[in-house]
Amino acid sequence: MKQQLGTLIVLAFLLALGPSAVSADIIPDTLVAQFDDIARDHITSAVLRDGSHVKPETAAERAVPLIPQKHHKCVVEHGAKTALIESCGLEWRPIYIKFMADERKQYHWSDKQSAYMGMLHGISQGFFYKDFAEKGCSAEMKSALRQKLGL
Repeated sequence: MKQQLGTLIVLAFLLALGPSAVSADIIPDTLVAQFDDIARDHITSAVLRDGSHVKPETAAERAVPLIPQKHHKCVVEHGAKTALIESCGLEWRPIYIKFMADERKQYHWSDKQSAYMGMLHGISQGFFYKDFAEKGCSAEMKSALRQKLGL
């Protein structure tokens, strides 16, 4: 997995510049599946809108994806994007909040689906942030992000 990170860092930077800069197949399906497994293993830590936690899943519930696969990739890619933004010392929360609001509005996700997506995003962001922070953020990357994000 670490061998792919150098490529992913460059690709995540392209993601931060806009989805048209790169295809939706940047992050390997195997990594997306690993993040999904982690999120499902810890689903009871996900917080619903009313402040309660997601209830434990039965084996039958766990066998059914909470969101379509293409949305798993989208959430993971957005986690990489916000990790890059964060590693450059820029405010990532408004970008995340807008992403989640847009997703809820367009797809009418259930409360559990939204909580799961937040968990998946956080796992992805945490994974990529560690590597991005170690590599540092160049002045060019920070400037490009500021310009693209209107900061």
